[in-house]
Amino acid sequence: AGDEVRDGFTPVKALGSVDQHSQCQLYLEGPADKWVVFMVLKHVAPDPVVPSIFPDSQLNTLLEGRSFHEILTIQQQATAQALYERAIPSLTLEVSRLSAGTLGQLFLLFELQTAYMGALYGVNAFDQPGVERIKVLTLEALT
Repeated sequence: AGDEVRDGFTPVKALGSVDQHSQCQLYLEGPADKWVVFMVLKHVAPDPVVPSIFPDSQLNTLLEGRSFHEILTIQQQATAQALYERAIPSLTLEVSRLSAGTLGQLFLLFELQTAYMGALYGVNAFDQPGVERIKVLTLEALT
């Protein structure tokens, strides 16, 4: 086993409003030890529009005719504003289109970030002694 590391970052993914209740409550009201990276896709096609399903509903009035991308963008901006108001650091990475090239660029960016943060913390960010026992047990079970 390696040395225990108590400080550092734990990446947690959140997908828009799907994970908002479980994570934003913690980010906005919990310990102020987080920072948030928003990844925004600028162009989405095709982009469906919300139809008129419940004409007498206030929700229908707010959403009808808006594209899903527009609604998700508004929600992301509102989340960023709420984080800003609580002095929780965040940044937004905007990708014009999702492609193999942009995905490769993002992978490289986060790999470099991992290496630099490991160097700043004085740890090998690519060594995982904590999972070595799992690897050994898996190999034993397979042989």
